[in-house]
Amino acid sequence: MNAALQNSQRPASLSLPPPRGSSPTSARGWRKAPLSKAVGGGGATTTRSIGAASVTEALAHASLLKEASATPRLDCQLLLAHALQRPRAWLLAHGEAPLCRAAASRFAALLEQRRRGVPIAYLLGEREFWARSFKVNRHCLVPRPETELLVATALKRLAAGPQLVGDLGTGSGAVAASLAAERSAWTLAATDLSAAALKLARQNGAGLGNLLLVRGDWLDAFRPGSFDLLVCNPPYLAANDPALPSLAYEPRAALVADRGGLGALQRVAWQARTALKPGGLLLLEHGCKQGPAMRRLLGGLGYVQVEQLQDLAGHERALAAKLPPHRQSLSDWRTPPRRLWL
Repeated sequence: MNAALQNSQRPASLSLPPPRGSSPTSARGWRKAPLSKAVGGGGATTTRSIGAASVTEALAHASLLKEASATPRLDCQLLLAHALQRPRAWLLAHGEAPLCRAAASRFAALLEQRRRGVPIAYLLGEREFWARSFKVNRHCLVPRPETELLVATALKRLAAGPQLVGDLGTGSGAVAASLAAERSAWTLAATDLSAAALKLARQNGAGLGNLLLVRGDWLDAFRPGSFDLLVCNPPYLAANDPALPSLAYEPRAALVADRGGLGALQRVAWQARTALKPGGLLLLEHGCKQGPAMRRLLGGLGYVQVEQLQDLAGHERALAAKLPPHRQSLSDWRTPPRRLWL
């Protein structure tokens, strides 16, 4: 998967077929600077350049993204704005502006990568989350709007005074940096096993003095009874999940878990019992069909006030649960009991 993404990011010598309704001998001259390959391959596609095309003509190629994107026109606008290094609004006011050869080449390469399925956030190098822009790359998952539910719930449930909060599997650092920016009195400890992901999280957390980054496997690096709150968006897809082909460019280790997708959720829930303070809060994102299994698991592990949380689409997306005020002894459970692994 990494090799496929790296190949898609190499400078491409590509050209685009003319937009529908355009003539090969139009005033913009689609034959002026032909490049070596036609988008989509196949000998039937006519090779023509967009080197002298206008903004409006370039945007007509949004139809090429219909199979790769639910928002082809928006994606096309974002990619063209990125290639031109202009705001998207500028495109709408300058439809007749011509594209120079360099910008046209950049746009063609971006459009081809998006057509192959590369996430647009990777092509732009950023993604908005909780009203802030975060750098993203192939070493982390693209932050999703659904995960903002963890941020909103944490801000609502935990007091604004001094608190120690852990973000497990932080990836780009979007959740941890958002919480650190919103609550200056909190200390955020963000963990990830990937050094490349932590490097990106460090860039996204620049200037936040209350954000600490720790390389480690979930909670292995912390003493018992450390945290007031733990938030986690772990991998929760099964190895045969039908959604995986559409996610081929994102890191598989951040998507797929063993035990039918429940393995990482189970391990975090188990370890959090030790890492949280008595009465501490755990917030876990999960798949939209995993709620019942996770509610049984958390109840069996002794969590109380287990509450199902829904995303904006009405899907079961996360769980909130607390440890009892008086910690239950773990001496009898040196390893997780099999009856809890559902």
